[in-house]
Amino acid sequence: MSTIQDAWFDTLSKFVQTFPNADDTADALVQLAMGAEYAGKDEESKRWYQQLVKDFPSYRAAEQCKGAIRRLDIIGREMELKGPLLQGTGNFDLVGTKGKVVVVYYWAQNVTICDRDFATLKTLAGNYGAKGFEIVTVNLDDTKDKDAAQKFLAGHAVPGNHLYQDGPEAGLGGPLATQYGINSLPTVFIIGRDGRVQNRTIQVNDLEAALKKAL
Repeated sequence: MSTIQDAWFDTLSKFVQTFPNADDTADALVQLAMGAEYAGKDEESKRWYQQLVKDFPSYRAAEQCKGAIRRLDIIGREMELKGPLLQGTGNFDLVGTKGKVVVVYYWAQNVTICDRDFATLKTLAGNYGAKGFEIVTVNLDDTKDKDAAQKFLAGHAVPGNHLYQDGPEAGLGGPLATQYGINSLPTVFIIGRDGRVQNRTIQVNDLEAALKKAL
């Protein structure tokens, strides 16, 4: 982080210590937790998230913070993911993919890189699908426009299972996002054949090398 960022987070940390019960302390804790996470300081990030959940259980983003703790601790553990499918009817359960190498890709239409990532995912599916590779995408558009999400997906023709929570529970504030505290897009997980998460921070451009090792 830059010197300016370091100074800002130092100020936030002192504020939290000086005013542990102030109205603005919960917001400061979120900023500290996210800042530490983006800097790769996972243990520090978890401590800030845990402090928020403990001291401000009714905070509007408390559930998302619980999910973030869950995500930061997920390497080597089984990932749980259930939800309605974007295309067609019915619900998806990740447990049904056990025995395959799975990429779970959280996305939204307004994130420019997702367009390029979908092209890469389609290519990877063609190259490795027969070897036991499967794609699961989770749409987190805040527009609550299922038709638009379906149209976007149809234009990219990425094979796999595609989840979408319609209505007021769509987007980053909905259950598909808060379950693992998804706070930036895209977010990508790799799950091994045993159902356990191998990577939770990988970029799509690095997926092929990881898939070659996992398959």
